[in-house]
Amino acid sequence: MGGEPMGGGRSVISPHPQHKPQEKLPKTSYFCCNRTQYVPDEVDRKSLRREAKTWSVNFEGMLHHPIGRKVFQDFLHSQFSDENLRFWIEVDQYKTMTLSERKIKALSLFNNFISNTSPFEVSLNANHKAEIEKGLKEAHEDLFKSAQAYIFNLMYRDCLPRFLRSKTYKRLCR
Repeated sequence: MGGEPMGGGRSVISPHPQHKPQEKLPKTSYFCCNRTQYVPDEVDRKSLRREAKTWSVNFEGMLHHPIGRKVFQDFLHSQFSDENLRFWIEVDQYKTMTLSERKIKALSLFNNFISNTSPFEVSLNANHKAEIEKGLKEAHEDLFKSAQAYIFNLMYRDCLPRFLRSKTYKRLCR
């Protein structure tokens, strides 16, 4: 795979052009990704820098941090590989849903990310796909647990090292 971007196609996470923030927030800002992004007033630059420096050893913490996830998402979008993060996020949401909501979401996740004809297919092996397809009707909370862990490890091994070497991350840590 080397330095090639993973996946392809358009971003599922952000259908908006990459140059524009999705929403206007107060004008406290940090410079990242060759543009200014807005950060809520209560987040000061020093604490954000301190937090960002932990992301090299706390990947899951970064994924749960709103700014960390957004910066990582923007980076992956620029690499044409944001489908893995989108899948991971949507599975996290799936786990908190009621059974009736999970049944609908399970089918949506399968159609969007898992089936061989998915527009945003993630890299799962045949065993993961078969296990998920078999459990779609029951939609148990743990239906996507193994696949989510696999995608997490894939992002950890492939995407995170590239992100940590990026100008985006280095600027955030300055």
